[in-house]
Amino acid sequence: MIVGDNKFVEMSAMKKNNEHLLIHLVNYNVTVDGDITPAKDIKMQIAVPKGLLVKNITYGGELKEMQKLKYDIREKDGISLMTVTFPGLNIYGLAKIELEQN
Repeated sequence: MIVGDNKFVEMSAMKKNNEHLLIHLVNYNVTVDGDITPAKDIKMQIAVPKGLLVKNITYGGELKEMQKLKYDIREKDGISLMTVTFPGLNIYGLAKIELEQN
């Protein structure tokens, strides 16, 4: 879930085995002429699959190398929620969350 004021950003998630959780971000704040308004400081809460722990998270959203991000894990109603802020997003971004067995 995206927290905050980035109303043009959409996210989807895909789990690969129990090793990775991929988060895809798309910024729809683009005009027909191709003018991009980058999104900044995209705060997100991501549910960690049951029985798994987050080992590491890397992200790329501006056609640069993937960078490590800091994150916070909290338990809420028996669910582990990871809170992370993605620094910037032009049109497309990808976060790779490495998982390990609990």
